[in-house]
Amino acid sequence: MLIINGIMNVPEINAVKKYLIPLLMVLFSSCNDENEYIQITKFYSEDPSSPRFAIKINNHGKVYFCLEKNPKFSFPGEETFVFDYYKSKHSISWDSLKTVFENNFLKKSRKKYQEISHSSLSASYRLDKNIGVIEDFDYLILEKNEEKMINDLIKLIDTSKAKPIDYYPFNIEILTKPLPMPPPDTISLR
Repeated sequence: MLIINGIMNVPEINAVKKYLIPLLMVLFSSCNDENEYIQITKFYSEDPSSPRFAIKINNHGKVYFCLEKNPKFSFPGEETFVFDYYKSKHSISWDSLKTVFENNFLKKSRKKYQEISHSSLSASYRLDKNIGVIEDFDYLILEKNEEKMINDLIKLIDTSKAKPIDYYPFNIEILTKPLPMPPPDTISLR
């Protein structure tokens, strides 16, 4: 390397620019491996032995899911929330899933129901620059094609066709959402 008065010569600076900048771009793009995702979460059930779960599909079409270990009834604040994590052997077309999700869940207006929802399903997503959560939807307010999409995703949760992994990030705030408190007793004794 030719250094004159502490400055590299011009050809060597150009060589550094030529190779270092593309290398840095590759490194930064691979660090941000999951730009987009769709996650479906079942966060409680009327059946205490039914585990909580989440399934997440990233923008590479890779499918990850987690299942609650040893689900049992517990009062709010007493939950353990321990999960097993898996990477599915299935992969799906991200572009198709994204299009169906956007058309069916994001581009439609929905009526708000006045009664309390007993739903246990939520969807969270990051699509392009949109980040959001569709909370407490249930099959009563889904159209048939929407219900089919959700059921098809849930069917991918199969531990016999998945590899156990140590961890994968899920929207834990939804996954550990507590059971709703029962309504107050409205029967008065006279």
